[in-house]
Amino acid sequence: MNSQEKYAELFATEAREHLAAIGRALLALEALPDDSDSLDAVFRSAHTIKGMAAAMGYDGVSQLAHVLESALDEVRAGRCSIDQSMIDVLLESADRLEEIVQAAVAGAEPIDPGPAIERLESLKATKKRKGRSSAPRPQGAWASAAEGASTAGGSLASRGGSRVRVDIRRLDALMNLIGELFIVRSRIHALAGELGSAALLDVVDRAGRLLSEMREEVTQSRLVPVWQVFDRFPRVVRDAARSSGKEVELEISGADLELDRSILDAINEPLVHLLRNAVGHGIESPAERRKKGKPRKGRIELSAQRERSRVIIVVRDDGRGVDRDRALDRARKLGLVDPDTEPTDRELFRVLAQPGFSTTRRVTTLAGRGVGLNVVEQCVRSFGGSIHFSSEPGQGTTFK
Repeated sequence: MNSQEKYAELFATEAREHLAAIGRALLALEALPDDSDSLDAVFRSAHTIKGMAAAMGYDGVSQLAHVLESALDEVRAGRCSIDQSMIDVLLESADRLEEIVQAAVAGAEPIDPGPAIERLESLKATKKRKGRSSAPRPQGAWASAAEGASTAGGSLASRGGSRVRVDIRRLDALMNLIGELFIVRSRIHALAGELGSAALLDVVDRAGRLLSEMREEVTQSRLVPVWQVFDRFPRVVRDAARSSGKEVELEISGADLELDRSILDAINEPLVHLLRNAVGHGIESPAERRKKGKPRKGRIELSAQRERSRVIIVVRDDGRGVDRDRALDRARKLGLVDPDTEPTDRELFRVLAQPGFSTTRRVTTLAGRGVGLNVVEQCVRSFGGSIHFSSEPGQGTTFK
């Protein structure tokens, strides 16, 4: 790996953290437009990405980051104000910025930042023509790049600590070498026994204990807090809710619990499907919830907790629950269940997770193709996990 590639990987890692901070802060601004700390957090992260990209020669990244920074500066100066249309454009710009970063780091064909820049410039001009107040917004304290980016996961600043970034492949290689050392240690132990050397046996046993401690340390070094994946989910739920005309609140807990990096990466896709499934299938429309005497805003809980040697991830919603009769009627017509038996929750999940099975009458961007739960089951089982499902009509559904 040459020096440019090394710096590209470092840039990608840093940029992802700042892009995540931007996403969190924009969602905080959507909920509380006068949150100056979150506004400052977006501004700082955009400014940092611009500087890093310029140093790397990633012109498209630096150009879009600069315009994003300028638009935010208009808000900070009081010449524009935050509203829904601005949040939408800022989120779209952040998405485009992430795509341009990924293409630049991969050495792929550069993505033109022009359309995103034009949207930002157009929005800024429109806001200024409307004669927004010229009173400057209060400025938050300038500290780390992610300060004030408040979400369920907290800020990158509070989580940083004394950490260094290590490529997971290096940890894998180190663990393989430790395994080889255990094999060598076993051979030396056998030779010491043949020689009848008590002193040598004692040294070999001591070496074995040290190797065990080393293996444990490497195992621990592979652990990362689950917020590194969970932090992107408020945006997933927000976009799914907006596209379906629903109001949904996502509550995250246990985000500081640590999990092996490879497993954490693997659970990302299943969780995205479960959250989108909860919005699309579970949570009712505000009107329907009002008729049922529920709050118009639906609630989804995402939690992580340790249970002895296992980590339990829970996705729970307070929506309509699974219509067992409708699901079983369709399943019986397809010959998936015995017509004379009443399936358990586990058996019902197996039906719901069948490829192509869906009870939704029309296909939308969130539901209807019968793919989501099948993907969830396949992904979770691929790394030795298991799924537990329960649902209560009118009360909601839980996946563990």
